[in-house]
Amino acid sequence: MHSPIQVDHPEWPAAVDLDSEAAVQQRRRLIAELAEPDTIGFGVHFADVVFGRVHRSVWRPVDR
Repeated sequence: MHSPIQVDHPEWPAAVDLDSEAAVQQRRRLIAELAEPDTIGFGVHFADVVFGRVHRSVWRPVDR
């Protein structure tokens, strides 16, 4: 994923998606994994909110 908004909208493509349908499916799998309890994600492309959790299909920053 290239933006936290793709957590809420995995169907939104990125310019670098070579196979859009496969990219959507992979984003959905990743979001499901990140939604598991006690799971922290690292979104290297997510600018100022790099470490976070998925909660109700939304990327939330990790609390300090």
